[in-house]
Amino acid sequence: QIKKDDTSLYRLEKTFMRKGSYNGANNDSMYYSYNGLSHYSSNEKKFVSEYLSRIGFHYNGFWENYGSGSTLSMNSFLGVKYILTSSYDLYSSLNNTSKNTFVNFIEYKPNYFDENTKVYENPYALPFLMVVNSNSGFVSEGTRLEDNKTHWFDHFEYQNQIFKTMVNIKDEHGNQKDIFKKADYTINTNIKYRENENGKIYEVLNVGDTITFTVKTDTDNPYYYGFRNINNYLDSFSNKMQLYINNNYTYHFSYYNSGINGLPLKNSNQTIKLRVNEKMTNRSIIEEFYYEDLSILKEYIETIKTQNVKEEKISSNKFTYKVNVLKDNQQLLFTLPYEDNFVIKVDGKEVKSKKSYHIFLGADISKGLHTIEIEYVDKGLKIGSIISAFSLITSALYIIYYDAINLNINKLLKIKKEETK
Repeated sequence: QIKKDDTSLYRLEKTFMRKGSYNGANNDSMYYSYNGLSHYSSNEKKFVSEYLSRIGFHYNGFWENYGSGSTLSMNSFLGVKYILTSSYDLYSSLNNTSKNTFVNFIEYKPNYFDENTKVYENPYALPFLMVVNSNSGFVSEGTRLEDNKTHWFDHFEYQNQIFKTMVNIKDEHGNQKDIFKKADYTINTNIKYRENENGKIYEVLNVGDTITFTVKTDTDNPYYYGFRNINNYLDSFSNKMQLYINNNYTYHFSYYNSGINGLPLKNSNQTIKLRVNEKMTNRSIIEEFYYEDLSILKEYIETIKTQNVKEEKISSNKFTYKVNVLKDNQQLLFTLPYEDNFVIKVDGKEVKSKKSYHIFLGADISKGLHTIEIEYVDKGLKIGSIISAFSLITSALYIIYYDAINLNINKLLKIKKEETK
């Protein structure tokens, strides 16, 4: 029904898996033929999955699932326009928390499906093709230099940096505005720890010791939590720690759950309790508690959309747009993963494409009104066509050559026959 009502180019996702999905294998976007993010495959491009992991999606090495680890900002950046939720989401009910609290801040669409499935439309969703600042100064792999030291962004700092690189939205002091802002919270624990520039280093002497974070929340904006560097990468998918939200157990540290999640919407303080199940020495735990300032997000979205990009024609392998670029030093950003097979033409002339924002397709663009064509050309097919054409030409030449030889032989035989007579 959604595809029937909206024929534009967008992504759609859902926070649940269809019944019968074996082993959590969520390939529903392919199963139902819609544009989505979730993909269960050992053949997925590694740099794509790792990128989604860096912005908070849950990822275990070959699997990412939209049902967790998402923010409204990243939904908007990646063009997720429609989101489906379901009361049948057993995993969410087991957590006793809302993993995607941001759906409460976007438009509910009635009259779709039944009372168990709800559809939400994201008014902030950006188009697949955008005109943004040239990203020559974009940070490498989510880091920045600070006092000559490398500082690794957490999930929310990284998302801030993506938007701050795209367009310039500054406060009264001339500083770029942040969409995600740290929430106020306190820590209560009997575990000894020391702090360094990247977090807290804990010394756990007794199994069962706890660390309790009390986070001040409200209902004006979505709130999120996350933890980093709890163990080494693969070792972190274990039950060496347990997490409780308002005394309700969650599966945050299970094999399938290691990114960020939403906090329930409340007007009061919320408690996030870590229970440590083993003794730990020099163990780093970096907590992340943020809220998403939707008024700032709206500023970024509206500014990005001022450089109007209009869909002209969309087919299975070709996208055509009209673009009005308002200033110089800009680039095209197309939020499909970069591949050599994409050919970009500006006003009919092919331009050099590049990998932009680490994983996406991009190209430089000048000021003015332009027609943009993005076409996917299968190079394997192209090579095959060349080989086929070469084979046909070779075969034709061979036939011509062979016929010419036969003709000459026949002439010689005829002459010889006449001489013999």
